[in-house]
Amino acid sequence: MSGSTLLLVSQGDLEKVIENVMMTFFEKMTREMNSTKADDVLLNEDEVQQLLGVGHATLWRWNRDKYLCNVKIGRRVLWRKSDIDAILNR
Repeated sequence: MSGSTLLLVSQGDLEKVIENVMMTFFEKMTREMNSTKADDVLLNEDEVQQLLGVGHATLWRWNRDKYLCNVKIGRRVLWRKSDIDAILNR
């Protein structure tokens, strides 16, 4: 016998699994959006590079080193303006 397995799932069970996955996703997205202050502006990579005078590799390294962390909302990678201002005011 090969490594294949046949799995039978009722429509109701499949709907519950999909609903659970979607709820988990939306809860995570809500937490990420709420972790950003309501009055804080989010900037894209081009805007951050222009403000700080750095390139893509530097932003990647700063995120890795937790010096300037980005915020991911879906597939978008953004930075908090308040975090940028904190670096500029050091």
